[in-house]
Amino acid sequence: DLRQHRVDTHDVQTDDVADWAPKQPQSLALRLHYLARARPVEDERTLKTQHVAPGTWYYKVPQNAENRDWLRLRANAVEMVYGIEDSDLDVNLVPLQTSRGTVGGLNFAENYLFVHAERPENLRGDETDNLPYLLSMCDPHHQFQTDFFHTTVPHFFTDYQELSSNVGFTQCPKYFPHVDDKSDYLDNNDAQFFRLNCMIRNCCGGVGSCGTNGTWLIKRQPGELVWELAKRRVRDRFTKRKSMEYVEHRFFDENCTLEASCASSSMKKIYRGSRSQFINRR
Repeated sequence: DLRQHRVDTHDVQTDDVADWAPKQPQSLALRLHYLARARPVEDERTLKTQHVAPGTWYYKVPQNAENRDWLRLRANAVEMVYGIEDSDLDVNLVPLQTSRGTVGGLNFAENYLFVHAERPENLRGDETDNLPYLLSMCDPHHQFQTDFFHTTVPHFFTDYQELSSNVGFTQCPKYFPHVDDKSDYLDNNDAQFFRLNCMIRNCCGGVGSCGTNGTWLIKRQPGELVWELAKRRVRDRFTKRKSMEYVEHRFFDENCTLEASCASSSMKKIYRGSRSQFINRR
């Protein structure tokens, strides 16, 4: 029971995570993870930047840090007040949250699952440790049918039952059972509005992801760190150039909202040669 691993009250300034596995791991393939990303209180007057700046929360990452240190380092996050707190070249300052919305929560969950899978007790010691994995999203307004994965997963394999490297993601249409046909002016439940949006977004007829009901193929390199270098969105006041900074790995684009982020991420997949698959089924 996850309640046995958690306390009744929790400090929102730190992450709250809990894992569940059956007492006999071989008896059941199901694993549950409760994830609540840290959400420290920020001054409403502070501009919500994606980099470390006065008024934002950050944590220090030493040069030799490993993935197993990730949550422990995040737990030591502090608020930058004056902007001159740290000048140590042996540590990197990483923003606690580069996105305060749903997209940031998705990236936090993806990073956590990656770090969790790399733990020694979760490795099998064979080639399956290096295989890609699938990530499906289902928001509170929808629920998966019992045959969702039976319908979705086969699209990621070839006719020879081998994992396809061409399919980047699949997308099922949105369906709102509480909306009757008379009120469905955009014919959303028949995916007509969704199809039209896809044509406008990419102009090639490929399906774009809309967040929920989407399934993504994610490939992370073995031994890859949870941190990566990214170009800052603002220029340095002295060099007038955009410098590089350390941030947590971002699979989904955090420069927009959830639906727009998934659409932007899906466009990148298509441009890089990956194929999208529309599943014409509610």
